[in-house]
Amino acid sequence: MFVLACEARKPAAETAAAPPAAEPAPAPPVQPIRPLVADTAAPFEQLPARLHSVAGRPVVRLDGQAYRVETAVQVDLSRPLPTGTTEPEADLADSLSRVLGYGYDAVYTIRLLDGGGKTRFATTLRKPDFAPAIGREAVAGYATSAPALLAFLPGFHALVFEVGFVMDGTDNISTALLLLDATTGRVRQVLPYGQWDDGDCANTLTTNGRALLTGSDLVRTDGRRVSLLRPGQQVAGTRWLNDQTLLVAYVGAYDRQGNRRPLRGPNAHLLNLDGRELGAFRLAGLEAEVGFTLRDQYLQQTRTYYLLDDEHRTLRLFPHEQPLRYRTLRLAQLPRFAPPQSASPCIRRAACHRFSTSIPAAALSATSRRRRCLRTDFPRRRCILRPVCPFRRRYMVKNSWLAGLLLVACGVGCGPSRHPVAAADDAAAATGPVAAADTALPFAQLPAEPVARTVQLAGQLCRVETDARVDARRPLMLRDSLAGQLAARELTQLKASGAGFDAVYTLRLRGADGREQFRTELRKADFTAAVGEELVTESLPAAPTFVGYLPRLHALAFTVWFQAYDTDWAAAALLLLDATTGQVRYLGLSQRAEDQPAANVLTPDGRTLLTRYAVLTAGRPPVELTVPNLQVAGTRLLNARAALVAYAPALDEQNQPLPLPRANALLLDLVDGRVLTRLHLGATATGYQHGRGLSYQYLHQTRTHYFFSPDDETLVLVPRERPTALRRLRLAALPKFRLPQRPAEVRFRLPAGLGSSLILYADTVSGDLRSQAAAPPQP
Repeated sequence: MFVLACEARKPAAETAAAPPAAEPAPAPPVQPIRPLVADTAAPFEQLPARLHSVAGRPVVRLDGQAYRVETAVQVDLSRPLPTGTTEPEADLADSLSRVLGYGYDAVYTIRLLDGGGKTRFATTLRKPDFAPAIGREAVAGYATSAPALLAFLPGFHALVFEVGFVMDGTDNISTALLLLDATTGRVRQVLPYGQWDDGDCANTLTTNGRALLTGSDLVRTDGRRVSLLRPGQQVAGTRWLNDQTLLVAYVGAYDRQGNRRPLRGPNAHLLNLDGRELGAFRLAGLEAEVGFTLRDQYLQQTRTYYLLDDEHRTLRLFPHEQPLRYRTLRLAQLPRFAPPQSASPCIRRAACHRFSTSIPAAALSATSRRRRCLRTDFPRRRCILRPVCPFRRRYMVKNSWLAGLLLVACGVGCGPSRHPVAAADDAAAATGPVAAADTALPFAQLPAEPVARTVQLAGQLCRVETDARVDARRPLMLRDSLAGQLAARELTQLKASGAGFDAVYTLRLRGADGREQFRTELRKADFTAAVGEELVTESLPAAPTFVGYLPRLHALAFTVWFQAYDTDWAAAALLLLDATTGQVRYLGLSQRAEDQPAANVLTPDGRTLLTRYAVLTAGRPPVELTVPNLQVAGTRLLNARAALVAYAPALDEQNQPLPLPRANALLLDLVDGRVLTRLHLGATATGYQHGRGLSYQYLHQTRTHYFFSPDDETLVLVPRERPTALRRLRLAALPKFRLPQRPAEVRFRLPAGLGSSLILYADTVSGDLRSQAAAPPQP
């Protein structure tokens, strides 16, 4: 095929008799060719994570019939096990440290029930059954939990469970993977599945489902198990390259002094399904914030795995069909990239693809299979790769430490295009509208203001009435300033206001006919345990505020405020009454005046209410979140089953902060009360007295909870679907925001201290973050 020059020649002479040339018809507008989205989904199915948002018993379908899976764990206090570890932290309240299994055996029961409730099998295991997988110390001394169903694997005809073990007071978590025969319940395999400092492991199946790769083993459907563990080494990451080839990377293990042994020679190995080595090379730059990571990405359009060695500045390309014929490219030798990213306007087969990756400071572009070559650039200490094709088509990609945009070009084209389409596309990208951040919480909140007093109960309309009156006949203990320094007239006025005297709080429910369904009366002494005797005594009585009806709890919710006479000292109590009898179901602290305002929220099923100081679940006793010598900095509901609770130091008699554990925050399972993990999360000052709060924002577009820890200037990112897979990022390591704001970015704020805030830009496609410090507001 030949390409003719588009430049018209000027004729040598022009005749005067020549008729005027007809005006050419206007060309139809050229529609810009939008870049395609890169397909980075690996062709291998990954084991699902433990589901925290699924209510009820899990159901699996075997041979076309639905079965329910029931799991339970029971501590056997008659069989102590030597732990060699310390006891659980004594400063935590029983409601938080009641994690079962420290130093004692436990019995794990797994049942498979058919639709009629008949047991198909029941399997029982004990703690020592998991010792070969995660070690005797972890099995004996760690807290345990009931097995969690992950999946049914048809190729193995097995049910897969995760069994977790947690060391109290730390984020040291070990998990075992349990495979049971789906027909008989017989134990097929017990494997190591996860450690707190684990590598970046696949936990995936081959496309035919006949082999499972974890961070420690390769398991086949024929029952063979190939261990990937090596003496003196730790697995840093595993990947399937195709159905017959896998990649395993190692780092040195720790010696007895706690130092990591250096590895010499190749530490990344290509293996087949029998564990036989097919190739090896040296791979560095595996360290992550916690544990290790492979900085890689798979691209379906080129059917290639891209693996970055960030330390040696090299990039390896593994073809999916023939991974042993991989190529190694040095980033420094790649041609430099120059924008814009565009697609050929004359050859429609040319396409541009962008995708996200965990490769830090690197980006990637590749041309079609006929010719693959890359271009690179290093502006502002960030690596950018671009493709070089015979026709000078240009595509740009960028990345940062968190994750970046990678742009991959596939196709052919003509000479260097000067068509205005590319410039128009770039201008549109720079000036086009940007998405607004959706920071609305996905959970129902109890209103802070009064709501309509009419509710519907059992199909009937009812009206809620509240009032409060002073009982001047029952004086309570007063401050000296109230009792001994007031004149008679002032003391009479004080009695009338109610400060220093008892009060009667009345709550009524009336039917549509005006008949009283119930009447509940409370006195100040009933609120003493919730908000404190001194504050209750010196407060002016205020009528309870009705804030809603909770159907799943079958309770009417009220808040009751107390404010000491002639001060700004105040607090609110939360009161739940049975909607039928008016009996007090719960009475506890809801908020203090110095607390950061935060709503009480309900789980999506409405069965659990999370307040700042307690977890209230239908059919269960309340779980108080207060801890001796600590104050609750804040709570946040993460999903239907998990919540975060953070603590700040309490003050001694001299108003000096008491010691605070480094891991001052925890993720709590709202269903069984387990502590899923502990972490550090610095609290923010509210600016009023010694109040504390949390720097927090939820972003719907990324389904992620963002927390800022001001004392160590880190960000904690908690995914809504899998809160235990949280990430901690150093603020100083984030790229700084520079205009323009990208179309996929949304902007939101996090409090960064008194009068200042941190502005973040989150890429809703890749998850990347850019930061911008906001100046404090002018007085």
